[in-house]
Amino acid sequence: MACNRMRCGPWLLLQASMLSNANAWSPKPPMYNIQKGDGANVSDGKKHVSLYSKDGPVEVLIGQSSLDMIHKDPNIVWLVEYYDQSCPHCWYFSGLYPTVAKAIKSPTVRVGAFNCIDPVNEDVCKDVMFFPQLFSHNLKAVGDPKHKINVHKGNDIDKSLTPKDIAEKLSQDSNGRVKILHPHVFPKPTTGKLKLVDSRGPPGKDGWTDEGIGSVASRFHDAHIGMCSLLMNGYTSSKKYEAALDVVEFIGRAYGKDEEKVFADLLTKLKATPAMEAKVFKSTMHDWMHQFSSKWVFCKTETCAVWELFHSVSALIAIHYAPIKVSEALPKFRFMVDNFMDCEVCRKHFITSYDACLFGRCDVLTNKDPDLQAKALVMWIWRTHNAVNQRVISESPPKHGKAIDRRWPAYAACPGCWQVDVVNGKPAELQTYKGQKNNDQPVYAVFDEETVFGFILKVYLGQDGDGRLRLFEEIPSLSWPPRIVSLTGSSQFIMSSVCAIAGVAALFAVWRTSHKLRKMSALADEQEFLEASQVVE
Repeated sequence: MACNRMRCGPWLLLQASMLSNANAWSPKPPMYNIQKGDGANVSDGKKHVSLYSKDGPVEVLIGQSSLDMIHKDPNIVWLVEYYDQSCPHCWYFSGLYPTVAKAIKSPTVRVGAFNCIDPVNEDVCKDVMFFPQLFSHNLKAVGDPKHKINVHKGNDIDKSLTPKDIAEKLSQDSNGRVKILHPHVFPKPTTGKLKLVDSRGPPGKDGWTDEGIGSVASRFHDAHIGMCSLLMNGYTSSKKYEAALDVVEFIGRAYGKDEEKVFADLLTKLKATPAMEAKVFKSTMHDWMHQFSSKWVFCKTETCAVWELFHSVSALIAIHYAPIKVSEALPKFRFMVDNFMDCEVCRKHFITSYDACLFGRCDVLTNKDPDLQAKALVMWIWRTHNAVNQRVISESPPKHGKAIDRRWPAYAACPGCWQVDVVNGKPAELQTYKGQKNNDQPVYAVFDEETVFGFILKVYLGQDGDGRLRLFEEIPSLSWPPRIVSLTGSSQFIMSSVCAIAGVAALFAVWRTSHKLRKMSALADEQEFLEASQVVE
């Protein structure tokens, strides 16, 4: 299919804009492709993704042959990390771990890492529940069994040990087998201020502008991939079977009016083999997911796609599309994270905030009105996600240039979502909620939450004020070319996105195939298209 300027001009301009801003801030570190001949034990001829380079201080470990190598010589002390390439805290640790390796590596001390999301490492990682995890082999004596190495101070997940702390602990526990040979590699403590936007203050430099294109169709697509990724990465054994069925049934009911057959098919396949082993479960989910492409449309990480899932489900409940009571949905979010989130720190943060009634969680069911409960659910998910955004930017601030603002919605995307006084420089007041046990992650009243609620419905569902227009029910079936739909009014929304490659249209074809597009004006001008590129990650 030829790509003419009228149909594809806005998309190509956006592509060029994104390429020209390739250096935009992201917490995600570089990823490396490791293949045969790169020094790792690669024999299958495939490329393997790694957080660590082939020639760095951390050895890339791949498959059973690497594990056999670790066990082969009991005189060698091994320090081995197990990680998930999509886990934000694994990204953070990947900046620390090479320094540990540089400090202690020697002919008798080796440091390596397995990417547990790589299928070839599935058996190697089968006993590792959460990531990142660090283990030693032969640490205290020849043949000493595997020991877990703590990377936090005590049990406090918010206090990570420095590379120097980890190396010194290994040295102390090793009976002289591990020595710090290169102490000069440890970074000196920094005394300068972090480049952070005041969370009480006016909007700062927009931190969302270059995150890709967001539409109702792309968010719904990524939400489904988020469900699959969450379950596949967290399904560590057949003990998770009943919990996984529970999640699939719940999400299926949320999307069920239009996707009943799609989810019924998945449940049939899962129930055909009770208490599925992890390999079979992941293969089944993988096959189901690949019928409509497993690639994210605008998300760049698994956690982004999981948040798309949570936002879309809560929004569908709020408009009475999903036949689910808030009293059932609220604990179900906790259940999904607790059982399947494999990023250990992410899981603990979510569970801790939930149990401490942070971000308005205990306000959700206070009102007896179901509509107000549903609205409170949407806003609790949003506040929780915003707290994560704030924490991530505080842990990985930009190294160059101005501080960026990761509070969402960005002011450029929704000026009316921000309190006028805050925009004009007045510090926002602290918000507190029913049953809140602490202020460890304070929330400030910088937003007009009534407007934010409407904005969330618009962004995730394409629903207008009177509910007559619902773009999420009109995601096109397999047709080409895809349409560009422009909505005018207080906020503009663009539905449809891809025309550079015809096959990408299939990404949007899975959902809502029983619905037909209404006849609407076809083209948005290029400026509208570019302005619609705000996303939530």
